[in-house]
Amino acid sequence: MLDSPIIEEQFTKALCMIEESISLGSEASTRLSHPSQKSTIPEPEQFRFLPEESTGYTDIADVTFFEIVEEFAQDQNLLFLPTNKTHDSGKPLYRMGGTPEGVGGLLMYLSDDVMYVKEGQNWTPMGFDEVLEKLESSKRQR
Repeated sequence: MLDSPIIEEQFTKALCMIEESISLGSEASTRLSHPSQKSTIPEPEQFRFLPEESTGYTDIADVTFFEIVEEFAQDQNLLFLPTNKTHDSGKPLYRMGGTPEGVGGLLMYLSDDVMYVKEGQNWTPMGFDEVLEKLESSKRQR
């Protein structure tokens, strides 16, 4: 794996993002560009997916971030429901966790494969582990 030029390229991109984040300081959460998983290096034949009809699996490129978040919520036995409201950006708002009536849980929107969770007046980008931690801590506070 370490000899793969694609992996090396992605690690280099990650290091550049870390350096950019450090240089932006407290503005990193709003000004840092979103990561791209697209590679400029052609994928070697041994890593390419077989056509869908031969494997029975969906090509990973066909799976949306919304579907990934939805599956994550199902795996964690959490509700993931639309709120029928939108963020200032026009993106739909969702509630993860809480009750079907919309009580509790986290308010979020999805943009560029990132979950933005409402914290007070701010929208904070979070990963799956952070979302779980936040949901757990909100349960303990009740």
